[in-house]
Amino acid sequence: MNTKPSSRSVQSQPMFKAKPLLGFFTPLLLGCFLSSAASANNATESDSAFSYGEKGIQFQQGDFKLTLGALLQYDWYNARDDRTDIPANGHDWRDQRLFISGSIGKDWNFKYNYDFKSISHKDAWFQYAPWHLTMGQFKSPVGLENQHSSRYWTFNEPAMLTTLAPQRFVGIMWQPTVGEGTFTAAIQKANINDEVSYSHQPLRASTRLTWAPIQEPTETLHLGGSLQWIDFEDDRRTVKLAVHPEVKNEDIPKLISTGKIKAESQQVGGLESGYVNGPMALRGEYLTTRLKDQSLSNTYYFKSAYLQASYFLDGETYITYNPAKGVFGKPSNVNQRWEIAARSSWTDLEDSNIKGGKETNYTLGLSFYYNLNLRFTLNYIHADVEDGRKGDEKVNLVSFRTQLAF
Repeated sequence: MNTKPSSRSVQSQPMFKAKPLLGFFTPLLLGCFLSSAASANNATESDSAFSYGEKGIQFQQGDFKLTLGALLQYDWYNARDDRTDIPANGHDWRDQRLFISGSIGKDWNFKYNYDFKSISHKDAWFQYAPWHLTMGQFKSPVGLENQHSSRYWTFNEPAMLTTLAPQRFVGIMWQPTVGEGTFTAAIQKANINDEVSYSHQPLRASTRLTWAPIQEPTETLHLGGSLQWIDFEDDRRTVKLAVHPEVKNEDIPKLISTGKIKAESQQVGGLESGYVNGPMALRGEYLTTRLKDQSLSNTYYFKSAYLQASYFLDGETYITYNPAKGVFGKPSNVNQRWEIAARSSWTDLEDSNIKGGKETNYTLGLSFYYNLNLRFTLNYIHADVEDGRKGDEKVNLVSFRTQLAF
């Protein structure tokens, strides 16, 4: 991911814009560190532990636990296209992230990660476990693929659908477990990295419901749905939806786009499903975005969906499931394991007088997990574009990724 500088001078703005957010985080940071210090003082030497492994560098002193980790992803690609001017070959970092996470006693959890590639703050939150409350910057609870860690993506990139889904914002989220599923409600407003004044950020209200009627060690059935409502302020009414061909590099443009739309409000809704049975995993989602223009005379609907399947060739490895969050996680055992995968995804950015184009992608994937820390992934993507930014065209891409994570 790359950040593009604004035409305005913003060198002094990030510090100024972050003040309301710093004011929100400062008391939480201070309280947690004081609590951790008290725990450390009350701990004996036998309570201290230091370790390093597939989960990162871990330190524990009494009730205070701290983990330091990193995610490094480097991509190479080869492209062949009809009309869009894409360089034939390219390579670049996809992610250079540093993670800090931990817990204080049984009640408080925290996480922070920073991406040196995009020069941006990602997750930055505290969680009060007894109340199931998360406070800070976190992913909006919309969709299934959007909730997954990039470390455990089946392919090098998620489906086009996630480009239309909301990303990380600052707010508060309640996520209790209800029976065999979860209920999530969140109110969010700002992004720490946004240059726009905090007071001019739109208010976002989200909810997500998940249900997993089958939760066995090697078999899981997941169903869910989510909805987000966004009310734009007067200075935040310009919306532009665009998707890339599931390979992210600064030299590869987005092939279809709505252009700028002056919107009064926006709603995002989706349905999700996933099924794991031993080494086989199936997943599918549908998402629609509704935009009401500023004059209130037009309402636009834009849609996206995908279906995917994957299989571990050893016949034993399976994808784990986190019922408390309603998401799939890491493979059960990936020491020198091969995985094959296929996906079909499509996006429609045309409605009424908006001719943003349509795109259908077909992806084949092959992954080799040396272990949980080191992974190599090869993807082939065929993109079929109709009425895109360069008209009708077909784009073929080969993407290879080396991933080191701990």
